[in-house]
Amino acid sequence: MANKTKKTGLQRLFIIGIAVLILVWTGFIALNFLQYRQFYIFAQRDLGENLALLSQSVASSIPAEWVEAVELGMPELAESDPSDFLNSLVDDRRVFTIAILDTAGAVVYSTDPHLEEGSQNPYWASELGAIKTAILGIATYGGLRIVGDQYLRVAFAPIFDPMGDIAAIVGIEAGADYFGLLATLRKGLWWLGIVSAIVVLFIVGLLWFGKIELERLYSRLEQAATLSGIGMMAATLAHEIKNPLAIIKGSASAIPDSPEQETRELIQFIDEEVERLVGIVESHLAVARGREFPKYSQKISAVVDKIIPRYQEQLGQRGVGVIVEVSDDVIVPYSFSAIRQVLYNLMENASAATPQGGIIRIKIAQKKIDGMDFGIIMVSDTGKGIQKEQLNNLFEPFHTTKKEGTGLGLYITKKIIDGHNGSIIVESQPGKGTIFTVALPKY
Repeated sequence: MANKTKKTGLQRLFIIGIAVLILVWTGFIALNFLQYRQFYIFAQRDLGENLALLSQSVASSIPAEWVEAVELGMPELAESDPSDFLNSLVDDRRVFTIAILDTAGAVVYSTDPHLEEGSQNPYWASELGAIKTAILGIATYGGLRIVGDQYLRVAFAPIFDPMGDIAAIVGIEAGADYFGLLATLRKGLWWLGIVSAIVVLFIVGLLWFGKIELERLYSRLEQAATLSGIGMMAATLAHEIKNPLAIIKGSASAIPDSPEQETRELIQFIDEEVERLVGIVESHLAVARGREFPKYSQKISAVVDKIIPRYQEQLGQRGVGVIVEVSDDVIVPYSFSAIRQVLYNLMENASAATPQGGIIRIKIAQKKIDGMDFGIIMVSDTGKGIQKEQLNNLFEPFHTTKKEGTGLGLYITKKIIDGHNGSIIVESQPGKGTIFTVALPKY
């Protein structure tokens, strides 16, 4: 189930990554084309307006009487002849063609010798709208025209006679070479889009390959975690069942040479230790499988009274006192075998830490924490204590301060308490002792 969840998470991460990548790519390409479009429109408008201004300026330098004389075929009758000026503009490559049209749109004069007078300019056939606007007295410009590899644009302006009437219009066609550059830029943008799309596909392929490899890695890690869990379970069980097995072995070997009363006591010891072993196995399986512990409402003293007398007898022989204090024997729901295992682990640690002449106290009480009632089991000793830097790792697996310890006793203790929705807190002062406080919820 965990592996499936991880794979689903990887697939979601992969899809999100691809979506973000495509969105970024699409946004980048769209932004480039949008900027190109805005610049293209600006360039078209700017060229048209400037060309219209130029045609208006040229129109103001062309006398209406000269236009009338040219229409009559006698330009020599005019006082001034602007033809040289017009041809000079073309010669300087400022413009390609300058033509004067009558109000019907026919050519009156042109710098292009191929255009016959009295005929329509075939190149401007698509500019009839702009020509009509100029005939109405408004300078304007036409569209962009492509001839071969050249980009051309035309503008028109009216020529007024002394009475303010429109005598003719002038048309100026100019080159727009930078539109060729813009066309090249547009092709470049398309190529950029194609190449970047290929790069995106390549990255998608890499991500897909990485996703597959990560799934394989997760699978291997899960297998390793499973094996590690099995090893941890085996090590924990070996640690926990060592003492009960030793007691069972010692009691069993002593039975043949013992009188009837002692034999009964030894058999009771064996029975208790077998029960303890069953509890150890059950609690470990519950922790390993993530199952809830079977809980029954009972006094906390029930589990304390089952365990402590034996430690009082054993530790009393070493000169260590074991004192039980009951201030409030509260009833809470708990798994007897699991909490018994917790108390065994805490007593084993306290026994190992407390020297001759020391005291181990087990206190049973009730306490309100964050508005909730808890049953409290407090195990304190007057031993050597625990260094401050070791407290944070105390409940981590395989962390131990004892030469022969496995580092799993407190780890399994914490797991059992968590399974009861309780808490365990440790306080310690080096050289003075350690206090473990277990809190079990009353409801």
